[in-house]
Amino acid sequence: MSEGAAVLVLVLDVRERDLIDLATKRAPGAFAVETLSVGDAVYRWVGADGSSRTALLVERKRTDDLEHSVVDGRLESQAAGLRAADLDVFIVEERWVAPPGAPPSPISWEQRRGAVLAAQLDGRIGFYPTSGLGDTLALLLQLYKMLARRGPRGRPTQELAALGKDARRRVALKGKGSAGVVGLVAMVPRLGERRATRVIKTFGTLGQLARTKRAGALAALLQMDGVGKGLADSILAALHVE
Repeated sequence: MSEGAAVLVLVLDVRERDLIDLATKRAPGAFAVETLSVGDAVYRWVGADGSSRTALLVERKRTDDLEHSVVDGRLESQAAGLRAADLDVFIVEERWVAPPGAPPSPISWEQRRGAVLAAQLDGRIGFYPTSGLGDTLALLLQLYKMLARRGPRGRPTQELAALGKDARRRVALKGKGSAGVVGLVAMVPRLGERRATRVIKTFGTLGQLARTKRAGALAALLQMDGVGKGLADSILAALHVE
């Protein structure tokens, strides 16, 4: 494939109707639609001679689907299959808030995090949270620009890692209650769920904490049991509190 003539194409799976409908409204002409054998979206370099190479594969999972896939073993088997395909993979978790009366999560936060980390052991699979469908589409378009800048031979490993960190922060700032707790633990794992719950109860939302002056936020955090100076600094750094 001639690099100079190669064109990057974002392809959405034909079964992703909600994503296709939204993309048609917000970014018409920015994607193609096919029936994909693996993944929900792929980025593909296509040469003038018709040859092609997949640059990145994206799999969408709603929060409840991700949790159940941990329980029934689907996540482990899917991760193994994706690794075998020798591709860089994004698994995009669309955060979903269960309606009143819905069954509780089948796993604890620690079990969920352990399964996600195990799936990422070789560094080729990344998990990136979004706050919903619109946020997922924005991420896909951002990935397109990033890959296009790098060209057919580029692999933007550091940029992808930075993008995931930023996505986790953005989703966490929108969360309150249990969603805020999950987001905070994702950014500062050693904080733990219990202490993260106390932080959310104190500040209301992570967005409110992020808007608090550093001196006031630090003083409030240091009044909490089990939160020392080092841990408080980590929380404030994760949220860019100045």
